[in-house]
Parts: sequence; structure tokens; C-alpha cells
Amino acid sequence: MLCIPAMDISNNRAVRLYQGDFDKITDYGDPAVVAETLAAAGVSRVHVVDLDAAKGDGTDNYELVIKICRYFHKFDIAVEFGGGIRSSERAKMLYEAGVDYLILGTMAVTDREQVLALAEAYPKGVIIGLDYKRRLPNGSGETAGFETQNLIMEVMIKGWLDGSALGVEEMLKDLRDLPIEAVLLTDVSRDGTMTGPDLLGYQKILAATDQKVVASGGVSSLGDLRDLAGLSVDGKSLYGVVVGKALLSGSIDLGEAVSVCEA
Repeated sequence: MLCIPAMDISNNRAVRLYQGDFDKITDYGDPAVVAETLAAAGVSRVHVVDLDAAKGDGTDNYELVIKICRYFHKFDIAVEFGGGIRSSERAKMLYEAGVDYLILGTMAVTDREQVLALAEAYPKGVIIGLDYKRRLPNGSGETAGFETQNLIMEVMIKGWLDGSALGVEEMLKDLRDLPIEAVLLTDVSRDGTMTGPDLLGYQKILAATDQKVVASGGVSSLGDLRDLAGLSVDGKSLYGVVVGKALLSGSIDLGEAVSVCEA
């Protein structure tokens, strides 16, 4: 299982959100310093998200993305990137900037023909990002007291600001034949909270697709990583896990995390 450290960027700073809330942001400083720490740990891939671009208000950190890609490529570290990719023109710019894998989220819901075209133009260069929140079948957002298997995992779009009314499993069926690198599933309610990953949810996801699955959201300890690495459904296991706040806050040592994931 790949250990993929995350670096979110906003206003040219390395940051993390709490549950995708742009009003609950923690600043971790200079992205160059964070990148240096990640590169020193011997990872093979990093996860970068431009939060400003994801909001869709016309702002982005494109020049910083170019610098980040150049830095990581010096160490043969691949960059997967997400945030605000809503057109083929934007996708082409990011590939030219040095991005190795584009994470397509909102576009996967709103413009599937364009996603297919990009997947065919850049085979294995596309990751489909499905960010989800749980809700009850009646549409209520109140999920307390209900097990994950009784809830709909609704795909969120536009930087997690809007619901799509589509379920994760429904989306996975539509994506099963695309020539993509992987599907990235993020539990928005756990992202940045360090409350543990959605193990039951990832079991459902593994059962619903033959695409490679990368987990994201809630990882707080090496034990969480061991639990994720141990998940298996019909012989299918997780391909990777994105780890963010737990690394930036120092709760997990990246070198140890890599060792656990690769064991």
C-alpha cells in the first residue's frame, strides 16, 4: 500500500482544512519547507491540492504548482494534483506544469465525456477523486447512531461545498471501464479530524469496484495505517492511503508510516 503524504496549498502557503471547512484552516508555513520534509522521507508519490482553485472563484496557485513539481521530480517523486480542474484546457496546463496524475472530482460528476477524453488522452494519468459525506436515504444529514452500511455515501463537488445527489457506489459503476490510474475516496467528515478512517466505508468501496482504490481522511496513527493495509474484500486491497494532518502535526513520523504501508 502506497503511503502518499498530502500538502494542501492556499495563498501560497501549506495548509489543512478541518472537515473541508474553509473557515477552519491551519497554516503549516512555507510549502518549500514542507516539500523538503516529504522528499527526505523516501516517498514515491505526493498528493497536492490547490484549495483556492477548488473553490472556483478564479484564484489559484499555478506558479507554486510548477515549483512544487520541479522540486519533487528532482527526487523522482511523482505528483498527483487536484483542485479546480474543470476543463481540458486547465488539465493540459497542469500536465505541462509537471503534474503526473490529475485528480478529477467535480468534472467526473458534471462532464463525464470530458473525463473520458482526458483518460484516453493521458492513459493512467487520471485519478478520479470522489469526496463523500454520509446521509440517510431520506436526505437527512443527521447520521448519528447509524452504521455506515445503512447510509448513502453522497459524492460532494466544488471543493466539497455542494452535494451531487449521487452515491459513491453508483459513480464507481460508471467508472469501471475507464483507463485511469485509480479512484481516490475521501471521507469529508473525517478529513483533517484525525478521528480514524472509514474502514466500513472502504470495505463497501472495495466491493464495488475493480479499479485501484486510494483511501483518504481521518488517519491519526500507525495503527490506522495497519488497519487500512489489512482491509481485503474478495482478494482486493487498498492501493494507497493519503495522509495529511497527522504528518504535518507530528502525530505520525513519515518514515515509520512508509514502513508500515510497505510492509
